Amino acid sequence: QLHDVAPVLITCPEAVVPLVAITPAVIVENLGDFFENAFYVTCVITDSVTSHYDEHVICPPLGVGDQFELDFPGFTPPFPAHYTFTFTTMLGIDNVPQNDTLFITPAVGIICDVAPILVIEPSNLLTSNPFQPSVVVSNIGTLPSDGFYTCCQVDSGSTFYYYMQTWVQSLNPGENDTVTFQSVVLAEYGWYRFLFVTNCLLDDFPENDSLEIWAEHSSSISSKGGYQVSDFCVEGCFPNPFNAQTSFEIHLPGQAATSLNLFALDGRKISSMDFGLLVPGIHRITFNAVDLPSGIYIAHITAGAWQKSQKIVLLK
Repeated sequence: QLHDVAPVLITCPEAVVPLVAITPAVIVENLGDFFENAFYVTCVITDSVTSHYDEHVICPPLGVGDQFELDFPGFTPPFPAHYTFTFTTMLGIDNVPQNDTLFITPAVGIICDVAPILVIEPSNLLTSNPFQPSVVVSNIGTLPSDGFYTCCQVDSGSTFYYYMQTWVQSLNPGENDTVTFQSVVLAEYGWYRFLFVTNCLLDDFPENDSLEIWAEHSSSISSKGGYQVSDFCVEGCFPNPFNAQTSFEIHLPGQAATSLNLFALDGRKISSMDFGLLVPGIHRITFNAVDLPSGIYIAHITAGAWQKSQKIVLLK
């Protein structure tokens, strides 16, 4: 049969603490076989060099298996640092002194936090293939970071396509870096998720370590805004017949919401692409038909009140 009381859980502070007043707190438990009268519990706070705090409070009597949470007088950290909070039970007769001490070393007023903050490439509409994903990462904490990996994963939500990681040198607080990955080639058309993740081992806030964007890989469009165009017309498509890819050149005399719809000869709509509001000028639309069978189709382009239809031939 033993006399044994011990600190079993530190309830304050947590692992990361802002630079504010702290009320140390710990739960002690009677782990032995006897009722124990009141006894002292101490709390000592030190940094790597100096002792800053040494207080004791009285724990009331504890029956076998009983617990009690003790609050200590407040402690105001003088500066950001890693402080060690050491709690010790001071029972006069304790047969298991090995468990009389419990400590934690939180980062007080210190934050190591790197995160992806802005996706540069891709945008929501992929306009080139292959292309290089890129993201801005930032040290938004208060400590310089060590070097870390930033990762890029491309998937469709269910199917994995691409994974790459790039090493980033240490960043000072407030410093940014643009991370560019190796080229990605997407063979299929559809929606893709681009997930960027910073992987810093000492990061205090993993909740903001990831950033994602969904992008559609479909036909692409290039524009020459500012050209003087007097009349609406569609030049193309070229080539025609074509194998998988062809282009249309649209001349817009005014700003217009523009779309391309593809129909089968029996009138069924095969696909639809919305290019948004285009400025006056010359715009080249590249249409990809890798998923379509060979055949004759009708391409119908609408730009505001202007419309144009053209027969196109896909030969594979």
